[in-house]
Amino acid sequence: MGHCLCELESGRPLAGVTNISPRHIRETEEDIRTVAHELGHILEFLFHHLGDAKVLQQVVVRGNERKWVIDTEHTKCVASKHFNCLSAHGVKLENAGGRGTVGSHIDWRYIMDNLMTQRSVGKRYTAFSLVVFDSLGYCRANYSRAEPSLWGMHSGCGFLPNKCLVNKATAYPAMCYREFSSLSDEQCTHDRLGIGFCGVFEHNEDIPKEYRYFSNPRLGGEVMSDYCPTVAKNVGRNCEHGVAADIYGSFIGAESLLVKDSRLMCNGRPVFAGCVETNCTDKTLRVRLLDGEWQNCPEYRSVSTRSKDGSWSGTVICPRRVHACTRSSASSVVLRPLPAREDDREPASTPMGAGRQRAVSDTAVAAIESAAVPA
Repeated sequence: MGHCLCELESGRPLAGVTNISPRHIRETEEDIRTVAHELGHILEFLFHHLGDAKVLQQVVVRGNERKWVIDTEHTKCVASKHFNCLSAHGVKLENAGGRGTVGSHIDWRYIMDNLMTQRSVGKRYTAFSLVVFDSLGYCRANYSRAEPSLWGMHSGCGFLPNKCLVNKATAYPAMCYREFSSLSDEQCTHDRLGIGFCGVFEHNEDIPKEYRYFSNPRLGGEVMSDYCPTVAKNVGRNCEHGVAADIYGSFIGAESLLVKDSRLMCNGRPVFAGCVETNCTDKTLRVRLLDGEWQNCPEYRSVSTRSKDGSWSGTVICPRRVHACTRSSASSVVLRPLPAREDDREPASTPMGAGRQRAVSDTAVAAIESAAVPA
């Protein structure tokens, strides 16, 4: 896999190859994004090509751990805006996994639902993926098409260097603590799109000491998350594409979002959470339950449930509007040809290898900010 023909002067890939089995490929959202991921590698998202482009730097995190980052003005701009941390480094690269994974993917712990991470969780076309190609010197990123990510959003400078668990507790909603993993365990996923469970597993050998969070030295989260326990998704209990019977009394659809409260009841039965339909056209978020009535839902306020048949009772806690309305019209991939542009055949203004010195224009900053920080 990789490119097999490039422009001599700039190094820009002109042709490449990847193997895809026709027997296992379908026109589904997941498969389309998987192919897009492989195309990203052809377009030079590989460790040795990033090194040739002179955009890599090593940084120290969590005491003595060294990680490779794609260090350009563009990548630092995206990271600082997303995490709300002015001192954030650029885009961190994966340090776990085998050959072909390490250094050639975005770090899963860093931004889990990104197109260019090794795991197929979300695979969104976020600003983090776009900015890497934008930094190479011969690509132009269209940040208006960036899909949002809530992973670590506005978590501050401690999200990356700090331990994910301290004294069996976490400061980050994306993380969790459980001594064992079970599908009966109920947690909200970080994007509030479904009910998941705390992903804790017993590994075949002792976990490195700097990543241990449990008395059992083999217990922890996934390797790709640096063993941080994270909320794993339960496919059937997804608000957008799940099974209605698996999320009792919930609205399933494209504009659905998970809400919860300890006093929430459906047909007299306590429920952990429910999926509600959302409306983001007004400044205040509006929600309605399945067969319910629209009602305003101010951030962090508890509002009483309203359903026409009286099946719901209790209250729900309103999420932040930015979390509820961070959706993108680009989130559903439709295969169609892109229109030609007048500058399609014009060379990029920066030659390969000059990425780190490339200045960030005011236009690029505005585009990056709008992509990284939804209104």
